[in-house]
Amino acid sequence: MKKQRQRSHKNKSGASNQRSGFKREKQIIKQVETLAGPLCASENLELVHIEYQRESGGRVLRVYIDRPEGVALDDCVNVSRQLNDL
Repeated sequence: MKKQRQRSHKNKSGASNQRSGFKREKQIIKQVETLAGPLCASENLELVHIEYQRESGGRVLRVYIDRPEGVALDDCVNVSRQLNDL
């Protein structure tokens, strides 16, 4: 019975860590949105979506942009470099 209780305790703490990790991801997304929104507007781009998630190589931040006439590679490079500076 002690082992079962210990496992249960570990699961609860793991779930708590996941919730705090999820909360931290949301905070980071909000911070990026605060920076990327005005940047995209100044470049006549629309900020469509932001993702920040764990993948096999580590954490990945993706910023999705668009404009009516389409987005060129140079637009992606420009926004990426400016966000990196910020």
